[in-house]
Amino acid sequence: MWTCRLVLLLATTLFVSSCAPSNDVAVDNASDTATLESQATREAVFTYTANLPPSINLVLYGEPVLLNNAYLRLTGIVGGVERLAFIEAGGKGIVAETGKEINGYRVVKIFDDNVRLERRK
Repeated sequence: MWTCRLVLLLATTLFVSSCAPSNDVAVDNASDTATLESQATREAVFTYTANLPPSINLVLYGEPVLLNNAYLRLTGIVGGVERLAFIEAGGKGIVAETGKEINGYRVVKIFDDNVRLERRK
């Protein structure tokens, strides 16, 4: 009985270890290694600077605008007596009317398909 359990335990261990993914990479020679290392860089994709633009024009369904502490994207506009803009700021949804401040910018004008923001002074 113990022998059967021991054999079953060893077989299970071998099966599980053979199914594990391996991280081995075969390299034929040293020049391949140098080529692989030269392709990876530590260059920053986006660097945060203090030189923020004085005004931003967010376009409906356009690319997000990157700021120091977040990004801004216009996701919708509701018209009526007073227009409202739906702005995504760093993953949070904000309902903005004219005059509202968002991440250091003030909503100046809400158009049909874009919103004009100016940096507060």
